[in-house]
Amino acid sequence: MISFLVYTDSDGTIDEIRLSEPPYLLSRLNMPLSGIFNVVEKDRLKEFFSATRGTNIDDLPLFTLKDHELPIRLHISPAGKRKIVFGIDDDSFLQIRESTAMKRLLRDLVSAFYISSGEIQMLDKETVQMNFEQIQMLNNRLVNTERILQRERSKLQVVNKELNNRLVKDALTGLVSRYQYRAEIEHTIASAPKEKGIFVFIDIDDFKKVNDTQGHQIGDMYLIEFAERLQGIPLEGSVKMRISGDEFGLFAHRITGDVTDEMARIWDLIKSHILFGPIKAEDSDIPLSVSAGMACYGEDTTDIYDLIEYADFAMYKAKRSGKNRYAVFGLEEYEKTKEEKNQALGRI
Repeated sequence: MISFLVYTDSDGTIDEIRLSEPPYLLSRLNMPLSGIFNVVEKDRLKEFFSATRGTNIDDLPLFTLKDHELPIRLHISPAGKRKIVFGIDDDSFLQIRESTAMKRLLRDLVSAFYISSGEIQMLDKETVQMNFEQIQMLNNRLVNTERILQRERSKLQVVNKELNNRLVKDALTGLVSRYQYRAEIEHTIASAPKEKGIFVFIDIDDFKKVNDTQGHQIGDMYLIEFAERLQGIPLEGSVKMRISGDEFGLFAHRITGDVTDEMARIWDLIKSHILFGPIKAEDSDIPLSVSAGMACYGEDTTDIYDLIEYADFAMYKAKRSGKNRYAVFGLEEYEKTKEEKNQALGRI
């Protein structure tokens, strides 16, 4: 929070500093208060200091600090031949204005200087000292409230970060989630849009049997171990994701060699890092096999949705061919299958 409370003469020259937060904001007396504000606002400040009546606490005028480029609200009230000026940064003022309790606190801060007629209380030194002690106490309450608000904002940021992590990361496996994987692929492609990439759609063969015979707890352990193996495949800059229950994906970008050879290399990596042995879950050794389909960004398509659909199509081709293998997308076969489906639907 930035705030200050000063006495000035009728021209706006500071002759008494009662509050300056931070302390260096107002470092000396006999300086024009306008000196801490932008030069372009000189005329507005002159008009502000010529006011014969106090400003409305609910609608304080806005000025900009010169060094901070920070908007400040100013409250002015006559005090005999002098003026009392209270300043507070706009963010804090808006928070105060939206809170009944904080608004009342600010009113108390200002009204501590005045009696109901608006005259300054100048009865004796003891009374003046008491008033300024009250003002300091009220300002401390403002600062403490600002700290509380800051802590609450920090808590909210943590909650938002956790929520964002839940959207980005799959809760069970820690892989990129179904909500985020397309965006992650797009981001990876954007780093080198003219380079080719390979999307691998991976489906665990017969995973339903694991859940049916071993139970969902073992099934979850199975998926977690599978995801760890997938994550361990050494493909720099690749995106590894969980698409749905037993469906996973891998996208490798910046493919420089022959696409067919690169697809075979990726399948070899899947075999050596995922399919090297059964998955151990508690006391069980559960067999593992996968069917994978591969499509090439930059050859088969440059559309992310089509790329995923093409790899999915190739994955089902691998399943039909006996499972535990991979298949490569072919546009001619895809178009033929699509046409056959459309004809079948037309006969219904």
